[in-house]
Amino acid sequence: HTEGLEALLKRGEKGGLLELKNRQPKWNASSNMYVLDFHGRASLPSCRNVQLAPKAKESDVCFLMGKVEENRFNIDFKAPFSAMQAFATAIIIFDNSSGAF
Repeated sequence: HTEGLEALLKRGEKGGLLELKNRQPKWNASSNMYVLDFHGRASLPSCRNVQLAPKAKESDVCFLMGKVEENRFNIDFKAPFSAMQAFATAIIIFDNSSGAF
């Protein structure tokens, strides 16, 4: 009998897995909106602009996807992502996000 990933995570057992979190934007009172610094890698707002980082160290972004033009996005990644994993993550973000392309 094997347990599912959800049961293991609820008990705090990660078994070598790295738990990633989508970085949350911060409220900017001067612009009256939520903002997240993409260091020039996103120039347009989009529900598909994403920064993933380890839950334990939110400042260490390992996957970034940001909109730069209509139908064009930058994708930056580093370990633990491979190129295939970064591509698959981008496809998942497009598939699961709401709004028009």
